[in-house]
Amino acid sequence: MDHFTDHKGNSELVGQIWEKIYINTEQWQAEVEFLKDEFGFLHNLIGGYIVWLGKEEIMPQIQTLVQRLNDIQRVRAELNQKLTKQMVSLEELLNKSFEGSQEDVKNEDVALNKLLKDFTSDIRSLKKEIHTVTKMVVNSKK
Repeated sequence: MDHFTDHKGNSELVGQIWEKIYINTEQWQAEVEFLKDEFGFLHNLIGGYIVWLGKEEIMPQIQTLVQRLNDIQRVRAELNQKLTKQMVSLEELLNKSFEGSQEDVKNEDVALNKLLKDFTSDIRSLKKEIHTVTKMVVNSKK
């Protein structure tokens, strides 16, 4: 028997824990999916406006922003795949058809939460930088 089940000792409580993790994972997956559209907007902002309006001296900063945005988009896609895999495992756990290790699912949840926290921090940092560059471009046009 799995350590997580042994530790809790109550299958109803364990089911509630898996349901809570499932709901949290579902919310994260919706957020990560939304960011796909937001990244499209940020690409349009940078490529469609900042590049055309910006001065030559800030182009290296803009190129760095575009590269960071591309990197974060790749991370978003990887996270989405991991979240989908986790959702399948959690659905199977809730339906009592899961054949893997519950401990592995629990550990994956902890790892995903760390990745999502880091991902959110990276996005916020990038948005701040985009905002700063946008202000520089706007101020240079005054």
